Amino acid sequence: MINEDRLPDDKFPMLMQKDTLSSYLGISVDTVDKFVAYEGLSNARWRPGSVKKAWFIKTKVNEWRDNL
Repeated sequence: MINEDRLPDDKFPMLMQKDTLSSYLGISVDTVDKFVAYEGLSNARWRPGSVKKAWFIKTKVNEWRDNL
């Protein structure tokens, strides 16, 4: 089933926070957390300096997704 409300891939930003990433991948935020913890998605995460929030780099997310 295609979610017609979802943006096309090229409209998602290059740096995404977890909620945006969950929309991009079509999964819940809880599932994103599990993929980060157990499935290697942490390699796509970037946390600059002492900032508490992390961003996910779209190109690295795509590489991770392609290697599943």
